[in-house]
Amino acid sequence: VTGEHQIGEPFSLTGQGDLARRIQLSSKFGSRVQAISKITVGLTYYSVREYDQALRFFQSAESIKEWEDAQGKQVVYLLLGSISSKKKDYETAKAYYHKSLDVDPKYARPHIGLGGVYYLLALKPIAASKKDTDLDIALLETAIDHYQRALQAENQPPLADIPTKVHFGLGQCYLYRTYSGRDRTFNAAVKEFNIVIADYGNGANPRVRELAAESHARLGLIVYDSGGDLTLAANEYQTAATLFYDNPERQALYTKRVQNIRARIKTSSP
Repeated sequence: VTGEHQIGEPFSLTGQGDLARRIQLSSKFGSRVQAISKITVGLTYYSVREYDQALRFFQSAESIKEWEDAQGKQVVYLLLGSISSKKKDYETAKAYYHKSLDVDPKYARPHIGLGGVYYLLALKPIAASKKDTDLDIALLETAIDHYQRALQAENQPPLADIPTKVHFGLGQCYLYRTYSGRDRTFNAAVKEFNIVIADYGNGANPRVRELAAESHARLGLIVYDSGGDLTLAANEYQTAATLFYDNPERQALYTKRVQNIRARIKTSSP
């Protein structure tokens, strides 16, 4: 959800106007102020991963009677989709993303959200069977389609980093397409993750830091699983851990992988 969000189209003020005009403008201002206030509080909870609280405020924004869909409500539908996905309520997430697209069919963000949802749904059979070959390839292709639609969408807010998010999503999809045996090499996935890392620019674009961190981790995984240089794999995981300085859970996960790989290197050395 990082980036700019526009809560409705601009409207003009033509002088002071008569009483009816002032009441009409007051209503428009009031509904947007309420929406922005509730969304801001919701985003604060979202940023610290208190998703239940965030959901409550986003739902409160959605329920503002004077706030019509045409006044920018695609934003709150997007946020509700994102929260629902975080809570693994994927059907509700899909419904909200589609509501966002109903309001603005040219909006790139909901396509990214739908890409993520279909990607996760494609992996569910693997979670059940522990076999990569059980990947739901039809759902994965649907995810890829939504990511590509996002890249082609007209409404891409300047600070939303849509291309970077798309490249990360595609990298994830191509990674599992290789694990499932549909692709012969990891080349397509590696290319996408390297684009994300280049977009981060060693800190030049801090908005995509977490995506760059996860991309380094995926490259470490690819090197490790393909029997490559273990030192390179450890270094990629270490970079991911370093970039996750504000996410103790992810940092601990990747730090542990670095330790395990380095222990393996030590035991295999002559």
